[in-house]
Amino acid sequence: MIHGFKRTIMVGVLAAGFALVPDLGDAPTRAEGVGWIAGAEHTPIKVRLQMPRMDAKKGMYLFASKGCVTCHAINGVGGHNSARLDAHSMKPVMNPFEFVARMWTMAGAMVPAQEEALGGQITFTGAEIANIIAFVHDDAQQHQFKESMIPATIMKAMKHAHAKPTHKKAVGHGNN
Repeated sequence: MIHGFKRTIMVGVLAAGFALVPDLGDAPTRAEGVGWIAGAEHTPIKVRLQMPRMDAKKGMYLFASKGCVTCHAINGVGGHNSARLDAHSMKPVMNPFEFVARMWTMAGAMVPAQEEALGGQITFTGAEIANIIAFVHDDAQQHQFKESMIPATIMKAMKHAHAKPTHKKAVGHGNN
């Protein structure tokens, strides 16, 4: 277990980090310390990815300070404009890249909501998003999350997010 995560991918250690060997179904793969996946012409190509350390506690504070909590609630703490992110209601094993893919899919709706409520788009480093993903999927750490951890500026944005009728339509509050 790595901070609440089961390692579900084969990993070979490299001097510069990790080599991940993704599950490609019937496609040829090889794991000999370095990950290989089949290229377009079935010629193996090296894939070298360094996975960031995932820290759910740091993610908890980032979830609040970055403003994710403005729209998303965890164990009832936070906004209710978007999907709840309670770990206990998620699948027991997850792929962090799928989480990012879902965020990317929702970017068209999330960015305007962030700009309105927070005054700009939320940006993340790779390490920050890794930590937030760890928090979102760590039930034990989520039970430590309290409203008192939300910065005053974010609390103000949360109140703003619920006050404007135009915002209601933008984030799906209703069909008014």
